[in-house]
Amino acid sequence: MAFHQMTGGADRMLAEAARLLREADHQEQANLVEHRLVGRDILPGMWADQIVEAYDDTYYRVLTQAEEHVRRELAAGRRHLWEAEMQRAARSRRRP
Repeated sequence: MAFHQMTGGADRMLAEAARLLREADHQEQANLVEHRLVGRDILPGMWADQIVEAYDDTYYRVLTQAEEHVRRELAAGRRHLWEAEMQRAARSRRRP
């Protein structure tokens, strides 16, 4: 999500930079920024949101499904086993 927002924010700032360059009568530099960067695909044919969606669909969803499957089989579906053990140990050290 941060990647998507940062990239979109950078694109808006580049558009503003091009506008300010143009206002300062730096047409060549404004054109360079505007034509090479503003609205540019991050990967061929893809903007940031499409990259994030592709990552979610082709990797992250598969990873979370595999993690859930393994956790169900090996830990009875329980989550945060390490943290639960730390909490149990901390409680056992306290006075009654």
